[in-house]
Amino acid sequence: MKIGILTFHRSYNYGAYMQCYSLVNRLKADFPVADIEVIDYTAQKIMNTYENEFFRIKNKKVKRRFEERKTFFHAAQDKLPTSQWKDVSDNMENAIRFMNETYDAIVVGSDAVWNWTVRGFPNLYFLKDYKGLKFSYAASVHGMNYQNMTEEQKAYLKEAFSDFKYIGTRDITTEKMVEFCESSVKPLHNCDPTAFLKVDEGLCDIEKLKQKLSALGVDFSKPLIGIMAGNNIGREIKRHYGNKVQLIALYEPNKYSDIQLYDLNPFEWARVFSLFDLTITHFFHGTMLSLVNAVPVIPIEFVNDFSVRNTTKIQDVMQRLGLSSWRFLCDIRKRTFIQKVLNKLGVCTERKFWKEVFKQIDDFLTNDYKDIIRERLCKEAKTYDSFYDTLKKYIS
Repeated sequence: MKIGILTFHRSYNYGAYMQCYSLVNRLKADFPVADIEVIDYTAQKIMNTYENEFFRIKNKKVKRRFEERKTFFHAAQDKLPTSQWKDVSDNMENAIRFMNETYDAIVVGSDAVWNWTVRGFPNLYFLKDYKGLKFSYAASVHGMNYQNMTEEQKAYLKEAFSDFKYIGTRDITTEKMVEFCESSVKPLHNCDPTAFLKVDEGLCDIEKLKQKLSALGVDFSKPLIGIMAGNNIGREIKRHYGNKVQLIALYEPNKYSDIQLYDLNPFEWARVFSLFDLTITHFFHGTMLSLVNAVPVIPIEFVNDFSVRNTTKIQDVMQRLGLSSWRFLCDIRKRTFIQKVLNKLGVCTERKFWKEVFKQIDDFLTNDYKDIIRERLCKEAKTYDSFYDTLKKYIS
């Protein structure tokens, strides 16, 4: 049986790459008799989004380092069993023809494959014109208010979803979206594939990674706080803790960090969290990879139009893990004009908010949560089982 995985493997995004890497390797281990590969298709609109972000970088030094990062992502494709056929296009016809001629089954997901605000509607990820067996694993609509879909879109999705053998969703919002479309297939929850990633089994050489960080000035005698968040977050952390900690920025620059990690390949990025005492992040996969490395994390989210109407992906996973108290929600929409001006001048106007964040940081720097994290994540990883059981029925 030949199975194709359709996801975001070529995005210049660590989490998008690692979720694909983890899923494909889990399926290859669980179904050794099947021929499993990643369909080497990328929507042009997606690549344009990443390229536009890159071109907006003004600092030449930062831009050069991000150019180096892109080479790491290209090299990492060799670690994936991608199809010989490749296409970067918003035209779906060639991809549909290839998939129908090549695969007995396709697994779409995980990640926000069903958010069509960027890649348009309809798109390839709903598998509407694919004739083989259809499955989704941890698919998500995150970031899009699905309630705004038209009746025509709803009818399209109802027909598309009803043809799936299994619909696995990553979060409650996506589950509700599928049910909103009145699909005849009941959606089931799946963990993000990074939940069962074996980070300590040769993902990268941890000693070489530590040497790399030491050469950059990382002081392992101090508490290390990883940060994947904006400058305002970094400013308050450094203002409160000063040189008692080292603030390590990864994925994007933070001018208040002590160290900026630009040149990590996806495997180093997935493992570097293990060297931190805790992580502060806005990102879902920053949250997940911290937990996968048994490192406590403080996800900070900001209220927006999506979060007002829906459960966010970070909120969802922290609730499932029973770790909601670690997540903080900040509503900057309530800032007055004076508060906005003061914040631009570097004056903190959310003292109550930061008092609670510092309390949580102090707790993490004092207490060991490794066993709790591993136990909760192990339970969440078992939500893969319903997908495995269903797919197994069709493997020959």
